[in-house]
Amino acid sequence: MKNKILNILINNENKYVSGESIANELNVSRVSISKNIKTLRNDGYVILSKQNKGYMLINENDYLSDQYIKDNTDSFYKNITVLDSTSSTNADVKEHASTLPEGSVLISNNQLGGKGRNGRPFYCEKNKGIYMSVLLKPDIPLDLSLLITACAGVSIVEAIKDVYGIETGIKWVNDIYYKNKKLAGILCEAGIELQSMSLEYMVVGIGINVHHINNSQFTDGIASSIEDFTDTFRHRNDLIVSVLNHFHYNYKNINNDSLIEKYKKYSIVLHKNITVHEKNNTYNAYVEDIDNLANLVIRKEDGTSVTLSGNEISIRL
Repeated sequence: MKNKILNILINNENKYVSGESIANELNVSRVSISKNIKTLRNDGYVILSKQNKGYMLINENDYLSDQYIKDNTDSFYKNITVLDSTSSTNADVKEHASTLPEGSVLISNNQLGGKGRNGRPFYCEKNKGIYMSVLLKPDIPLDLSLLITACAGVSIVEAIKDVYGIETGIKWVNDIYYKNKKLAGILCEAGIELQSMSLEYMVVGIGINVHHINNSQFTDGIASSIEDFTDTFRHRNDLIVSVLNHFHYNYKNINNDSLIEKYKKYSIVLHKNITVHEKNNTYNAYVEDIDNLANLVIRKEDGTSVTLSGNEISIRL
């Protein structure tokens, strides 16, 4: 009940909603509304009350609402859970992947052990970003799994454009950039059935820096936040909803050429000079194409062509 009341207040944030209208909408008593408002306040929500006007949520702390997200996303998303804090949403979802249905989503206000590719730390500040994981159980061959990362990248770019009007780009393979600054990262982790070498599940981890963060926390000098580039304030709920809805659409069309066309359109490495970083070697190359599996097709300085499926690269400016 308290989540339903919270959803109504979020939909009318910074405006008073009468207790009578909330009670009528939810078909409960005014006493029940009052008790649940008290519980929400104890949970940390700032809710004002005024005689003859009702209740008003002051959402300056940008509270996440699982009910709001559920009400505004596709029915594909079966379970949507919001936590106050966890070590890693990816780790939590992987732990229960065998029993959770496809489309389960875990979102946390804080991550204590966030990480990116190759185990690199991903800095997370409470209430400042989006830290979420989506469980998939795709019926696709293992060699198509990179398309899921591409699907997530395209969806984040489209969602940021919808919500903020900012046209970001994808740095292959899993980062979202704007003006040479990293705003978001994707970490896909798979469970593999060894006998058939097929995917049992895929956990799509998405981290987006949304609100202003003390840039001294970004030790690599590359990371930044969406709000560093816009005066527009939007709640994380709205960006989460947009990302999830775009993701489901793109996931349904994962075998459609349109996904790769969009991935190429948003790429910031296509037709660029890059440096490829391997374990004990680096070399320069030129990006000629992105193939239908989202692999990078490059030409080395000696003229030979190579297809990359997961290497680390950097753009040579």
